[in-house]
Amino acid sequence: EIVGNFAYWDEIDVRTKGRVLRSGGHGFCGMSRRKLLQILQRHAAAAGCELHYESEIDDLARFADSDLILAADGINSVIRDQRQEAFGTSLDWRRNKFVWLGSSLPLGAFTFIFEENQHGLFRVHAYQFEAETSTFIIECTEETWHRAGLDKAEESDTLAYCQELFADHLEGHELIANRSLWRTFPTVRNERWYQDNVVLLGDALHTAHFSIGSPMACASGACPWMVIRRPCSRLSGLATWCWVTASWFRPCVSIRLGTVCPTTGTWCISAAAPWAVPRCCSPK
Repeated sequence: EIVGNFAYWDEIDVRTKGRVLRSGGHGFCGMSRRKLLQILQRHAAAAGCELHYESEIDDLARFADSDLILAADGINSVIRDQRQEAFGTSLDWRRNKFVWLGSSLPLGAFTFIFEENQHGLFRVHAYQFEAETSTFIIECTEETWHRAGLDKAEESDTLAYCQELFADHLEGHELIANRSLWRTFPTVRNERWYQDNVVLLGDALHTAHFSIGSPMACASGACPWMVIRRPCSRLSGLATWCWVTASWFRPCVSIRLGTVCPTTGTWCISAAAPWAVPRCCSPK
């Protein structure tokens, strides 16, 4: 059911200085996070799970008799922050500012847009995740953000500014806001993925910059291993199971987060320069 809701594309488009350069043969897929959650919720309920919504969890004491606790409470994980020393947590806040928007613009490729105005250079990371909706993330340096007055902007001001700035690329389509506030990106790392029966998962464990196009894959990729490798549901086997899961999946994550993310981050800062366009791209 999840696969049936994927949007697929194979190319990367780089739009800069009036040119479109296309790199092919990659292979991507994506889907609406809302749709994904709805599917997971439906299957969990069908499997007999008891679902609770809008319940803040800031203390694990009430789950003391649980065999296993999955802490998947996001980038600002309360559970992780309470056990930072045990997990070996590090946070690296990047300087660039970004805002997460949507658009009705259909896209046939993972699209990078570089647009410069009197305030500075803006970068877009955009991709389609369902039939009529695309993600449209806009990023700039802190200095550009200040010069454009976006540090004082309301959500509606940001929408109007970006709509005008990227009008030629949007081709008459609208940008869509959803609590679209300017933020900085935190790189989250944890030396240890579990402590006793508490296992970190998703953005609580590690973050992947949106420029690599697979934060959800990195966030959810350990789940199948956790199912396949579990030895039993009793606490006596948990330590072995957690160790095996982390040992098998950590190398895959390390390649993406340790090598790809820093490379794309550096490239996106300077890619408006002609020499920064990857050699594998060809003009479209």
